[in-house]
Amino acid sequence: MPYGIEIGGFSKQKKEGEEEVRVVNFNEGPLPEGKLRENTIEERKGSGRRPFNISLPNSTSHIAKLPRRGSIPISINNYTKRLEELNENESEKLYDEFELLEKSKPPHATAFSTAQSSRRNRFYDIVPFEYNRVILKYGEGSDYINASFINNTEGERSYIAAQGPMGENECVGGRRDSTISDFWRLVWQEDIDCIVMLTQLVEGLRSKCSPYWPENAGDTMQLDNGLSIMFYCIVEDENSFQREFLLYDSYSDTPKKVLQWHFKKWRDGTAPENKTALLHFIKQVRASPHSSPILVHCSAGVGRTGVFIAIDQLLDNLENREDLDIFGVVNSLREQRQNMVQNIDQYATIYDVIALAVRQKLGQEKDRDELTSLDRNKWLSDDSSIQ
Repeated sequence: MPYGIEIGGFSKQKKEGEEEVRVVNFNEGPLPEGKLRENTIEERKGSGRRPFNISLPNSTSHIAKLPRRGSIPISINNYTKRLEELNENESEKLYDEFELLEKSKPPHATAFSTAQSSRRNRFYDIVPFEYNRVILKYGEGSDYINASFINNTEGERSYIAAQGPMGENECVGGRRDSTISDFWRLVWQEDIDCIVMLTQLVEGLRSKCSPYWPENAGDTMQLDNGLSIMFYCIVEDENSFQREFLLYDSYSDTPKKVLQWHFKKWRDGTAPENKTALLHFIKQVRASPHSSPILVHCSAGVGRTGVFIAIDQLLDNLENREDLDIFGVVNSLREQRQNMVQNIDQYATIYDVIALAVRQKLGQEKDRDELTSLDRNKWLSDDSSIQ
């Protein structure tokens, strides 16, 4: 069955009532489940770009110096026309475009694999490249974690793409090692203050990611590497969680605040249930202050993770009124981590979400972030207004 591209006609999921926001804040003392805190979410207006420029050293890898081997730029004003062309004849041109990505192989890139590191991989065939893998520098044990530095279109390290942490429950039988301690070791080492989680812990009765934070707000998780995590508070709406953690190191007196953005409704290997909600979620992340690379993970750290990073980069291009090169962006991501944006469904999702963003930019569609609070709640759960 052809997937096709929806030109502003996203899935219709009408739901009654307004968005319910639940907040648990440990700082206010013990709270009954479901207690609401008023005026919790500050309404932001603006362009949706990150409020702080991330000033990071350029990647030392070769990837920033390579000419783009594949590029299909689309001007903003011609975007809708290009989508119509891709959608003709049961999306034949879309399939052809994605097939070009499948045939393209990263140049001069060697996958990192050792007997020891393989025990820390969720999937045997999804491993980082040697040249841009994140190397754990401090603490005892292996320096390996299944995570890759990812450059933005300017050649700066703006993201870390990682697999979802594995816990003891996933390591029964001794064939794999827990990676939760290593995950937080990475967060501390790279000074991460923003985590984006795009998977559920369990999907279709299969474990996709182990819970790497304490179960309840106010609880603390002690790790075996001198780090501890306090679950400070949580905000929940219909499509996402926002959790705040305090990360402590036994050698430091100052805890680190880490904000986790967790998108709920996006099953592995598929398009998200509500693409409007995904765009809003990404804009929320972009509007949140952070001064270090964003740590993005799903289960394997390639499919949904690749879609998120691609859309985020393309929104930068859109904000600057630059050409939108979806093929080129995904091709660049695949040169930095294997299988980024895994399938045609996910590739079409990028086109769909950017289509909505373009319509908003050109004034052809209302930007949900500019609506009133009441209208915003309705919009969050209803894609039917996009025709």
